[in-house]
Amino acid sequence: FVVPDERMSLPPGLTQVDPAIAQQLAAGGGGPNGMPTQQDVAQAQQKQVEQEQMRADLLVRILSPEAKERLSRIALVKPDKAKRLEEMVIGMARSGRLQGKLDDGQLKRFLEQIEAGGGGGGGCRRRGRRR
Repeated sequence: FVVPDERMSLPPGLTQVDPAIAQQLAAGGGGPNGMPTQQDVAQAQQKQVEQEQMRADLLVRILSPEAKERLSRIALVKPDKAKRLEEMVIGMARSGRLQGKLDDGQLKRFLEQIEAGGGGGGGCRRRGRRR
């Protein structure tokens, strides 16, 4: 979610705000005309940074070094696919379906599941011929 209004004055370096946080800010903006204040935006940014740090810490505990390296490489090329893979792994760990650290081979199998589930293709593909 890119902030469309320059009057919101984001802190330096922040160009995007998590959609859920943006919705909270819009609902409870403390500034004039219901606009979020700079303090609200800074708090939202801090909360988003903390959530990302917790996610990264959890992945370090779940993944072997090789699997973490593979996930990092995937994120460089296909960030959306890496995000889905992270969500899948974190969800399985939270539900207790993972025992021990996830190795590279297991991560590859999860990646194949994501690709088989429709996440593999990027864009629209034409099937068949037009008549």
